[in-house]
Amino acid sequence: MGGRAQRGRALVAAVLAGLAAGAPAPPETAAAGAYREALASQALGRETEAWRRLAKLEAELIAAGFSFERLRQIEIGVIRELPPAPPEALLPVIVLHERARLAYRRQGSEPHAFHARTCMFLVAELFAARADTDERRRLAADLLAVLGGDLMESSTGAAGSRLFTQALKLDGSNEAALLGAAIEAEQSGHYARALGLLERLARAHPANPEGQLRLAINRLRAGRAREADEVLGRLLAGGAPAWILSLAHQTRARLLLDDDRPEEASRALAAAIADHPDDSALAIAHAWAAERAGSGEGGRDLRTALERSARSPERPPRYRYSRPPSELFERTRRGLRRRAADGRQALAEVLAYPPAAGSG
Repeated sequence: MGGRAQRGRALVAAVLAGLAAGAPAPPETAAAGAYREALASQALGRETEAWRRLAKLEAELIAAGFSFERLRQIEIGVIRELPPAPPEALLPVIVLHERARLAYRRQGSEPHAFHARTCMFLVAELFAARADTDERRRLAADLLAVLGGDLMESSTGAAGSRLFTQALKLDGSNEAALLGAAIEAEQSGHYARALGLLERLARAHPANPEGQLRLAINRLRAGRAREADEVLGRLLAGGAPAWILSLAHQTRARLLLDDDRPEEASRALAAAIADHPDDSALAIAHAWAAERAGSGEGGRDLRTALERSARSPERPPRYRYSRPPSELFERTRRGLRRRAADGRQALAEVLAYPPAAGSG
């Protein structure tokens, strides 16, 4: 392993030396060379240096009147000229542009952030096209799912949905893509499609608690109350985040109320509140069920619960239900970053090949 790392450093040093020795070049060629320098720093694991090189290059080109499209053609042109194998060499490139996207967003520069995200997408597409094994196709699906999640979180869900679809063509059981696509379908009112995706998710990833909750709710929407209740029972018997358990309790109480069993619903919610005493959403549901059951205190308890909820700084569980599954996307992203670190040696090796004549 140490020998490979030393060889990688030597390859990158050769690339940088060759770039430094070059004669003055046309702007596109010089820009392509500067971009390769940023990639060489990334291949060495010098991520901060790589980002600074990239940011400096992009700032200078935009200031010189280059359009983002022209800038993108230069950067992606360099990537396309690299030897196609191994495709893992592309992973550190995606990480570099992801860092750029996040930095630009923090700076409030949305055009630059959009450019970075587009570069991420184009390089991910290139990786997917070169994915020639099941493992690489699963990796490509993770890449596309994470990009779809980024779009979903920025309120461009339709574009995210297309990426989830592409990811599922590469890996039909991809957890992030299945859940992301199901949520997008559910939020668009396509409940039958959402239910089909959630059934697939439950078969492939039965331990995903958010998938189980959404499966129960969408089975209930489809009139499959008994099957919904079975899922809720399993979910409540195991561990899950508090917001999921809260909604599972509320949904089960709704089933009991729909079955004209308000006393049972009230008792079940009271037991849930004992486990989650600070959950104002459960308190509201319990007060409503108690009123349905004929409790003389139900109306007063409902008013008290609503007032308490209005004062609470916490987001209600239904707000989290309306949001993308950020935790799953972030977990998938962390896995990709680990793989990208392993791909630095491959990037160093492909950078050792000289660029085509007249490139840029």
